[in-house]
Amino acid sequence: MAKLYGYSERGLVNALFESVMDADRPLDLLKKLMGSAVAVCPGGEELDLSVAQDFEIYVEPSLSEFGNPDALVFLYLEPEAHPSDVIFVEAKLVPFLTSSRLIQSIRGEALDGRPEVLFGSAASAVESEEVDRFLALQPSSWPDETYGKNGSTILQELFLKARLVSFLGMSDGLKRLQEPGIGVYSADKGTRKIGYKDLVIQVARKIEKTAKSWFFALTPDLLPPADSEAPWLTGAAIRTMIDHINNQPLPSRCKPDDWKKRTYVWSWQAIWETASDTSEKSLSRLRETMTWNDQSFSYPSLRATDKWPDCVESLLRELGLVTKAPGSKSRRTYHVEEGARERESHKSTAVLTCACLHGCGGPELDVTLVGVADNVDPTFRLPHPEIVGFVEHGEERKGIAAIKSSMVARPASRADDTTLA
Repeated sequence: MAKLYGYSERGLVNALFESVMDADRPLDLLKKLMGSAVAVCPGGEELDLSVAQDFEIYVEPSLSEFGNPDALVFLYLEPEAHPSDVIFVEAKLVPFLTSSRLIQSIRGEALDGRPEVLFGSAASAVESEEVDRFLALQPSSWPDETYGKNGSTILQELFLKARLVSFLGMSDGLKRLQEPGIGVYSADKGTRKIGYKDLVIQVARKIEKTAKSWFFALTPDLLPPADSEAPWLTGAAIRTMIDHINNQPLPSRCKPDDWKKRTYVWSWQAIWETASDTSEKSLSRLRETMTWNDQSFSYPSLRATDKWPDCVESLLRELGLVTKAPGSKSRRTYHVEEGARERESHKSTAVLTCACLHGCGGPELDVTLVGVADNVDPTFRLPHPEIVGFVEHGEERKGIAAIKSSMVARPASRADDTTLA
């Protein structure tokens, strides 16, 4: 049977939007997929997808020296009219903060070589994503040149598009973008131009006619639950980074507007939740492409809390996999070794090795039991939503249900070599 496989970001983005176009109702599917994105600014401007009556998608169109967005999505309130909104989509297979990592020297100076002071753990166990989130939330430690020149980070790719939009909104903006061009970064030696190629100008004119622009970071970030009241620290870090790159000395007077209010994080994990629904036949190509690229996704590493050994023992005891005589006193110790967390008791010993696995559907916790009955499957895997309730909140009933439902075969994922702490 003939097969078509798409590789990495480009192949995944192609499969995503081709699957949308293959649907019986493409607009409804587009709204469902993009509607899962979360704004980085609580109370910011809201993209109302429900009012769209039509759409157009350009995959990786050229904007000349302003880069090639992975996709442009134009929304129409009325068919055949000018588009009302444009969505710039930039895709990565690493989280936003990992892609937009601060330069290493800043990370070292800000932590003063002692990350354990901040995180209560040894330097080798501190997650880079967590370090960068900490640094992003205290930009006073950054030198001005942090983002003084262009780079391939998702932050800078979106910044370039925001600069382009700000100039297209000026009088004679398109003409000025052709010649003499505009300076974007303080370290730029010359100006950036959009050129004269017909296809580039067509796309630029269409952007120019839209009433509003939106910026979507398509990344393997873990989005906050819809009903969560806790602050989303990753979103706060992204807002701070956008403020910093906007407020640097720029070589032209026109600065981007407050585009962070129209910036969203769109997660591959949320896309997989829709794509894994086999009733949507048009998504079969997207499912196959995401599964084939399974090992390319890199989600933020999970850091379990100290509660989790107690949760594990409770769940296993409830399932009859670990027993303890009534009234017996257990002497329990914990230690971490090569990514495994073990529990030892006076009466019985249950050894559990856990690994954080990454796949197209998000991180999973892979647990292997040692010393269980022959008729018991010693392994089970918990996907991210169950991990949160099971590991972080001690929701035993949900954990038990998750273990029972997870004792079925799942597609193999790759193990993260990071120690859970």
